[in-house]
Amino acid sequence: MMQQTYPLVSVLMTAYNREKYIAEAIESVLASDYENFELIIVDDCSNDETVTIAKKYALKDSRVQVHINEVNLGDYPNRNRAAGYAKGIYLMYCDSDDTLYPDGVSRCVQLMQEHRGISFAMYRPNDKGTPLVLSSADALHQHFLTKPFLTVGPGGTIISRSFFEKIKGFPEKYGPASDMYYNLKCASLSPILLIPFEFLNYRIHAGQEINNRDSYLHNSYLF
Repeated sequence: MMQQTYPLVSVLMTAYNREKYIAEAIESVLASDYENFELIIVDDCSNDETVTIAKKYALKDSRVQVHINEVNLGDYPNRNRAAGYAKGIYLMYCDSDDTLYPDGVSRCVQLMQEHRGISFAMYRPNDKGTPLVLSSADALHQHFLTKPFLTVGPGGTIISRSFFEKIKGFPEKYGPASDMYYNLKCASLSPILLIPFEFLNYRIHAGQEINNRDSYLHNSYLF
């Protein structure tokens, strides 16, 4: 098990009406074999039991913080709000309907520590199963001229907090397509580390914004 000498990781969990899933999401973070983390939960004015459930975990574990927005911000503004509370060296994401694998944080941090010049990493499998570093030029060339791959949601990434702050976080005007713009921006301003293993279980269900295909097409066109 990795000890407290390892860098602090801020796991960000934004929530809106996720009473059905949030307990499992929180428990997956608490079950991590990497102990030096803070779990920052920011609720975006839920009208169900999401906050009540989250607060129960905060009472039992000091690493869990629960913040409640005064007004509904929306998905990506709320992600930026969550990052604003963070104190960790690295930011990772576990949405309130997803789950982290027990060794997910530790494996990602190990890779970032082994590649100290890298500020941004994201999941992308490859045939060899080994980490791969791409320059900005190579990443953008592959994405636009070979096969789009900078399409992973925030849960499939890890980023240094200083770099996140430097690029001013997520864009807030491209709706559900903001994650792709964010990935493109990160890749254009820094080499990118491609992580060959899964570290988060992305839950598929009817209430996800990804199902809004028209909005994705419209906002992708805008940027």
